[in-house]
Amino acid sequence: MVPRIKTPEPSAERVGIDISEEKFDACLRYKDGKPKAHFKLNGQGMDQFRQWLKRHGIVSPELWMEATGRYFEKLAEWAIKLGWKAVVINPRAARYFAISKLKMNKTDPLDAEVILRFAESSDQDEFNYWMPRSAARKELRDLQVAITGLKKEIGQERNRLKCGLISECVKATIRQTIDYLKGQVKKLHKESMRVIKADPDLGAFHACLKRIKGFGDVTIALVLWKIDFHAFRKGRQLVKFAGLDSAEWSSGKSVKRKAHISRVGHAELRSALFLPAVAAMTHDSEMKAFAEKLIARGACKKVAICAVMARLLRISFALVRDQREGTLAIAA
Repeated sequence: MVPRIKTPEPSAERVGIDISEEKFDACLRYKDGKPKAHFKLNGQGMDQFRQWLKRHGIVSPELWMEATGRYFEKLAEWAIKLGWKAVVINPRAARYFAISKLKMNKTDPLDAEVILRFAESSDQDEFNYWMPRSAARKELRDLQVAITGLKKEIGQERNRLKCGLISECVKATIRQTIDYLKGQVKKLHKESMRVIKADPDLGAFHACLKRIKGFGDVTIALVLWKIDFHAFRKGRQLVKFAGLDSAEWSSGKSVKRKAHISRVGHAELRSALFLPAVAAMTHDSEMKAFAEKLIARGACKKVAICAVMARLLRISFALVRDQREGTLAIAA
């Protein structure tokens, strides 16, 4: 007789939450099934949510939710003030988990249940507890989001100039619009630097990253917006966060695709690191030798640039880590 493998009981304190602009759906594991309920995303609704958990014997819950815009922040910050814990996961991870369970339907209550099952299947070392952003980080985020939007508008206006316009008046108007948008970008970037230097934490990170060849104020501001260095334990986690980790696809002898970066991360962060990587390959002897070594092994230039981008992130993490620990050594 084959012995039955005993699986551990899932944590009764974990709660799956699907959140939207005005409400959120919650699901928790209970002896008699999986109770579900939905609440409004306001003070009254969150208080009702707390009473609902209390009725089911949940005193110190661990809230699991997706990173849906900024909607999750209100609930997560409220939970942390109560002494609870919050885990914010990548929506793609939850969706792929649902597909692996052959759950093709998508509704808010079902999404909450999927997130709960995903939480129950996750080990402690596979996630970090979410921590709220400081006021300075939130302001920096707003500024950088605005800058990103303005740069997209500049690109659109430049494309309009290339569409075969005949009217000189229209061309002049578009050029004036571009100049105005550039002025707004410059203004917002100046404000971003003020916010960074006024905050002790961001200011210290800025001083560390400034030591890296290829990193200017524009790149550093975007990196500090996208990356919360406190949330990572190792440099390779940061590389994976940016989608610069290697993805291999092979099976047996017949299936073997060319390795590539995963791209399961922030595209804006990868885009921001491209030019600094090119600059580092040109002006930094160590990075230049590293890239040339990869090319000599058969890698194309694009692969070498991606490798340098990943290395810049590792160096960034090492510098920030050493700054926190009181040392200044650079670890590649």
